[in-house]
Amino acid sequence: MGLVYLARQQSLPRTVALKVLRSADTATSHDVDRFRREAEAASALAHSGIAKVFEVREWRGDRFIVMEHVEGATLAEVIQQAAAESNGSVLRRAGQRDRLLRIMIQVCDAVAHAHAHGVIHRDLKPQNIMVTNDDDVKVLDFGLAKLEGANHLTQTGDVV
Repeated sequence: MGLVYLARQQSLPRTVALKVLRSADTATSHDVDRFRREAEAASALAHSGIAKVFEVREWRGDRFIVMEHVEGATLAEVIQQAAAESNGSVLRRAGQRDRLLRIMIQVCDAVAHAHAHGVIHRDLKPQNIMVTNDDDVKVLDFGLAKLEGANHLTQTGDVV
């Protein structure tokens, strides 16, 4: 649905991620609605395990979300690395098993927070979860989120 860029925010000197909706020429009204919904869902959640959305902007016809930049690896990459280090079984080594368990507890806590605030992620997968170098978790990409009480849903199977 869009591209993510690393950027430097001028107003508050910090590194941010810019998620830019595909070109205004190719974006459908469904894409724009989904993009807006992602920003609304994520910005409504204040939790250490959910990436912060700072603002939604439009500039010269391009729409973008300014969000927290999370350094680290996706959970998919963490699992792949753990599997490579233990000959295919990430649960074979107690240290890896304990690390993944701590990570998944954080994911569950973040998702429980979202649910408690009426947001259902609907696209939770290892590629949408960042793990920092300190093993802190950040859940990303609420583009398919369902907002409790809302009459709109995104289509499952959409490409993110």
